[in-house]
Amino acid sequence: MKGESASAADDAVAGWLARWVERTSEPTVFDDAVNYLDDEIAAELPELVADPELRRDLEASTRGHLGALLAVLRSERAELPPEAYGLARTLARRGFGVEMLLRLYRVGLRAIHRYFTHAVEQSADDPKLKSDVLVRMWSVASEWLDSAVDLLGPAILEERRRWLGGASARRAEVVAAILRSEPKDLANTSRVLGYPLFRVQTAMTLWVEAESEHAGRLPEIAEALAAILGAGEPLTVPSGEHGLWVWCATDREPDLELLSTSTALRAADAVHVAVGMSAVGLAGFRRSHRQAMAAQQLAVASRRGQQVTRYCEVELVTMLSADVEAMKDFVCRELRSLIDDNPSTERLRETALAVLVWGIAGAAKVIPVHKNTVRYRLNQIEALLEHPIDQRRAQVELALRCVAEFGAHTFTTP
Repeated sequence: MKGESASAADDAVAGWLARWVERTSEPTVFDDAVNYLDDEIAAELPELVADPELRRDLEASTRGHLGALLAVLRSERAELPPEAYGLARTLARRGFGVEMLLRLYRVGLRAIHRYFTHAVEQSADDPKLKSDVLVRMWSVASEWLDSAVDLLGPAILEERRRWLGGASARRAEVVAAILRSEPKDLANTSRVLGYPLFRVQTAMTLWVEAESEHAGRLPEIAEALAAILGAGEPLTVPSGEHGLWVWCATDREPDLELLSTSTALRAADAVHVAVGMSAVGLAGFRRSHRQAMAAQQLAVASRRGQQVTRYCEVELVTMLSADVEAMKDFVCRELRSLIDDNPSTERLRETALAVLVWGIAGAAKVIPVHKNTVRYRLNQIEALLEHPIDQRRAQVELALRCVAEFGAHTFTTP
């Protein structure tokens, strides 16, 4: 009798897990779970998500781990995902050791436990079933992540040893010191790097979408972009599994709009570039890099379609979007009903921005439509704003640029 009861309990747990795993495997639910776990990790380890490359490698690893955990909960066999090794290699190249790996997986385990607990509390009614399901889920998660640490610990040590033994590591260490404002001797640092720091510096970050075949072409594309700007061989440092930091040195300030004309870049449509503003010397080296990183963060967050994001074009939006909730409040307050997410209102927003930048006659040429059409739309725009468009010109233009970058859905979705 006792054996039959235990068997029935096991069957109930297996049935509940099968239904939950099927539901959680749906793309939108799975994506929400990955975002939840990454946000929980980011809250406890902000140093790991300070730049987009690490955040993206973390997301890829989380996605791989969650998929594997769901497979194990279905009683299937699963291997440690390659994305987990990729994140470990990126951590090693950034100077992190096994200690950070252990912290990351401890935080990750707590996050997955919270996620599992919430799922069971929301979906299971029977107290005994809840307890049995949670024991099973927690046990699987703990065993899986312990096994992951056992496998990744030696991998991160080996990658760190290999990395430190190469010229790339020495170059990366000098660059990291420059970014920390440590070296003061311009000539000596230039000689160590074999790169002219005294010239005009333009920083870029290159990255590819996950699983892209173009990841191995980033150094080649960086050289092509440097040539377009009139620079010699660029200074490059890998920033992650799918990214590259780049600096170009020129005699004068280059025309950054030329980057969009690169045939090498166009041929690799999964490659994206963020570019800082050009400036001279060590200070310019650091400043341009910070700007390129900020532009990359904006491009990744807004999922903008353009391959090239120039900081000079998105500077104000970048600064405002550092506080997402404040940005949303500002945009909704300034645009009122002009924020609605539909094609006709989107056309009005495009017209409003064109008028603010080019005037009525210029907007008519840029859109292109007749000037009377622009005036007609402007009447509609001002009705939605509830004031003349010139009344809060700077605020309205900035709000419109935020919507152009992030999409109206960002501000209309609760």
